[in-house]
Amino acid sequence: MRNTPLAEIGIAGMALGAAVGGIRPVAELQFADFVATAGDEIFNQISKQPYVSGGSLEAPLTIFAPSGAGIGAGA
Repeated sequence: MRNTPLAEIGIAGMALGAAVGGIRPVAELQFADFVATAGDEIFNQISKQPYVSGGSLEAPLTIFAPSGAGIGAGA
């Protein structure tokens, strides 16, 4: 359990580092509306890690981002 600042790209980046280090992290973003702000880490770093390392590194992690309830926090 780590308490991180509300910086989605930082949360995703720390989860990637932990996953490459052998931990299976579950990263929680505050709202699904903010997934796009962590898009670079999710789509370009985490998902491509096995390919850019030649298969020597994996990044097994889960990103939890609750959605719904009519909050509309992203807007």
